[in-house]
Amino acid sequence: MRRALSLSFLLLTLCVSFSIILTAQKPTEPRNPKVIQPQPIGASLINLIATPERYDGKMVSVVGFLSVESEDVRLYLSRDDYRYNIAGNGIYIDANKEVTRDIESKDGHYVQIAGIFKLRGLPAHYPGGAGEAGISDIRQCWPVPEFTDTHPRQLKKETPGSQH
Repeated sequence: MRRALSLSFLLLTLCVSFSIILTAQKPTEPRNPKVIQPQPIGASLINLIATPERYDGKMVSVVGFLSVESEDVRLYLSRDDYRYNIAGNGIYIDANKEVTRDIESKDGHYVQIAGIFKLRGLPAHYPGGAGEAGISDIRQCWPVPEFTDTHPRQLKKETPGSQH
């Protein structure tokens, strides 16, 4: 009986010691951890300007007319908003290498930008537009194809009986 009790006590001690050792060890990290990038939220420039708090700190993807001035980079709703300097219809862009790469194909053109929208805390920039709000940490910036007379946009053909 005494031998069985001693054996039980020994097994119990080993189990407790083993569980303490396992919980004290830090879990090992995988050798090649995959960094999961958040998927951008598709947003219109109108929504970013009208309800910036809704997108604060989130990765967004937005299309607009890009203007790169000497110290001010903005994304406007339209070419006319840029042309007539309607700053309230634009947001600040914290330009990085992704924006400035192939700048001639982006400046003065419509682009799609994916980056982190911030309500506040961006570097000092030209006042106006959506206040301090803007897009930083830009991951992608590429020109949007423009349709021209030589490359027109193809409209869907109407079928008999369809209504508009």
